[in-house]
Amino acid sequence: MGDGKYDIEGVSNVGLGVCPNNAIPEIKEVAQIVLSKNGGDGCVWELLRHLKCYSNNFDLMDSLLEHIDIVNKIKFDQALQQKIIKVAETIINCYKNNGKVFLAGNGGSASDAQHIATEFISRFYFNRPSLDAECLAGNM
Repeated sequence: MGDGKYDIEGVSNVGLGVCPNNAIPEIKEVAQIVLSKNGGDGCVWELLRHLKCYSNNFDLMDSLLEHIDIVNKIKFDQALQQKIIKVAETIINCYKNNGKVFLAGNGGSASDAQHIATEFISRFYFNRPSLDAECLAGNM
């Protein structure tokens, strides 16, 4: 699932490309499913309903329970929260000091690296300048 210009290649090359309703037009042209919900407004839940219909092997409840488990691990583990905050502060300080952040992976991890890189330079919940531009402007 993708909604911005950096997602076009991925959405067009996967087995089932999906985008939220508020995706850019170029994504909507290549996606097999254009959801009725916007990003951040329940599009993931809508996608899960589609996947349930798409594959009888997809267990919606297992997927949701796994997600809840991950959220709870973060919510109730202060040491993990501190690690996440430290990583975020390190990345911000790196950009503020004109440094670079390198992300790498193999297989699925490469997709994760590409995704987080896209979030750093593109939009997430709203259009915004890249993290680089925000840091250079002193807004962080």
